[in-house]
Amino acid sequence: MAPHMLFEKPFITLPPNSMGRDFCIGDLHGCLEMLNRLLFEVRFNPRQDRLFSVGDLVHRGPSSVECLRLAEKPWFYAVMGNHEAMQMGAYRGAISSERGLVYSMCEYFGPNDPLRPGNNDQARMEKILSRLPLAFEILLADGRKVGIVHAGLPNEWTWADVSDMHEHGSDLYERYGRLQRRILWDRSTTIAAGIASIPDIEKDIHRLYPPATRFEHELATCPVLGLDLLVSGHTTLASRQPLLARNRLHLDTGAGMEDGRLTLVELLSGYYWQVPDPRREPDMPVTEYASIPTTLPNLSWLSDSERAVLQVANEKSRDH
Repeated sequence: MAPHMLFEKPFITLPPNSMGRDFCIGDLHGCLEMLNRLLFEVRFNPRQDRLFSVGDLVHRGPSSVECLRLAEKPWFYAVMGNHEAMQMGAYRGAISSERGLVYSMCEYFGPNDPLRPGNNDQARMEKILSRLPLAFEILLADGRKVGIVHAGLPNEWTWADVSDMHEHGSDLYERYGRLQRRILWDRSTTIAAGIASIPDIEKDIHRLYPPATRFEHELATCPVLGLDLLVSGHTTLASRQPLLARNRLHLDTGAGMEDGRLTLVELLSGYYWQVPDPRREPDMPVTEYASIPTTLPNLSWLSDSERAVLQVANEKSRDH
């Protein structure tokens, strides 16, 4: 593997599923019991259906290794999340020391977590991690093109920039290092979508946020060019409900937290299902929803004069 490369194949395209359904799961974080509860509820058929994941399979929950091993199943398709990237970094020695303690940014489930570096399964785990792509592109049965990444795609990039990564090998990081980092770590699009979903926010938005911040949020909620739908996770939604902002679907509803939920969406129909953490509700009742909540459709982030000034400033900054 080339230096700085996290991916054997950074971008993977998949054809329509002619046999069954396509589902996508939010950030899983070691919560295998919650996932199995959802799959049972929707009668998931591994011989026909596909399950996609926005990444963050590991850390926080009790079953990180088992969740990561799902990526070895022929019906399971996960992109790399920032937690997988951190885990790979920990395996490669990206750890820190302070006051005699050695630690990484990984949120292990106790001192005996089998993901800790040096455990027996490390070689197998590294192999799985290295095979996780940065992005999937899939076609649905109705012809829509869906992209799946971990954290999102800031407005300065299009889907063509993401798909172009499959043309590059050893120079991937040099050419696309910043894009790679943003796809793994960015929070701007989900934060802006969350603000745009607050009831009656329009009457207060000019008072609460300066023009430059509102301009950034407006850009962050613009549609992704080149896709019908982009699915991502990474930033937990305060509502614990998924959120659709234009063609950006945000799916992280807090699995791994005691008050969190795990969300499963069927991509073709838009139906989704949620299950609570068993620490909060041991019976784990599943709730089904017929439509995904959306942001305010015509939110005006800026006045015309503010937008004109900020667009000029933004274009000048890009030129430099």
